[in-house]
Amino acid sequence: MFKITVNFDYIVIGGGIAGLHIGALLNQHGKVVVLEKTNKIGGRAKVVEKDGFKLDFGAYPIRFGPKSDLGESLEEIGKPIEFIKPGKVLAFSSIIPPSISLIGLDKQKSMETPAVGLRFLHLLI
Repeated sequence: MFKITVNFDYIVIGGGIAGLHIGALLNQHGKVVVLEKTNKIGGRAKVVEKDGFKLDFGAYPIRFGPKSDLGESLEEIGKPIEFIKPGKVLAFSSIIPPSISLIGLDKQKSMETPAVGLRFLHLLI
């Protein structure tokens, strides 16, 4: 029988967005382990693919940009938020609060993913 002893300064329970975030910050101050009960990290933030459709699930805190708390934390650990320039901007102000109402949408790229293409088809034609 083997006995393995590993010492950590911090133990983070849960590999969701919050656990990974705090684990990355704590890593600057000592040895960290993040424990996750499932076989994938990310918690509820994930992409599910079924029948050629890709569906995003979970929270998207990076939508608040580099000046948000998360953006500043990522900058602190050397992983700043980088935005991809969109080909077209559409406003959805009737369903999304004004602070987050602009979504970049490239017509050609949107049609490459069937679910997104169908979802926004009426806006792209």
